[in-house]
Amino acid sequence: MPSSGYLIDYHVLQPARDEDVLARLRNELSESGVAVEGTKGEWGRGQHEINLLYAEAMEAADRHILCKHAAKEIAAQQQRSITFMAKPATGDAGSSCHIHFSRGTRPGSKIA
Repeated sequence: MPSSGYLIDYHVLQPARDEDVLARLRNELSESGVAVEGTKGEWGRGQHEINLLYAEAMEAADRHILCKHAAKEIAAQQQRSITFMAKPATGDAGSSCHIHFSRGTRPGSKIA
């Protein structure tokens, strides 16, 4: 059952209702070396977004997996559950993951 019965994208109050899990996730990931830029409500009912600081591809992939495992474990310790299912219910927004990436260059490198 979602933590909210309505869409919470950019909603001011709903994310605070899940702050017990989100604050722990942000803090413990940061303490583990996974830099968290922030969390916010997302489009789906009870859906939240966590933004991790950019990194090289393999490091970003490792952080992604660590984040998902940490989220599930922290939620379970607080008698909550989290899913990363792509579509947990037919009528709801998709979930799981979206990734923002940049194709940039390092100083002194050239784009072919």
